[in-house]
Amino acid sequence: MSNLDEIRKLTDSFLMVDNNLKEVLEYLPICIHEISMDGIITSMNQNGIDMLIGLNGEDIIGSKYIDFISDNDKKYVTTHWNKAKKGEINKFTFRGKKGRKFLSCFSPVIEEGKITRVAGFSIILPEDEH
Repeated sequence: MSNLDEIRKLTDSFLMVDNNLKEVLEYLPICIHEISMDGIITSMNQNGIDMLIGLNGEDIIGSKYIDFISDNDKKYVTTHWNKAKKGEINKFTFRGKKGRKFLSCFSPVIEEGKITRVAGFSIILPEDEH
């Protein structure tokens, strides 16, 4: 099994976990988010919300994912977003609006043979790893 297959399996598993495990996942030291096919953030774990300094869930859920990306990295992230919408799992680094550096992964969610949304995972990078 390739790394990309393992990431897809992890993504599918996360989306099917029971509520008790979802509560634990809320506070993992990574951001876990789902994005609709039109680019709207539909869910994000609590730690992910906390990574977006000064914002709360109401500021994030329902907003466009790209709005939280630095202007310099929007085109680059959009390229990865478009790959994910076509079925490709990919990882990339970017800088958020408030200057934080992230390592992120997009993984398409496939249901009944169709990509219905994209799951993402992000971690904050130390300054020298971008």
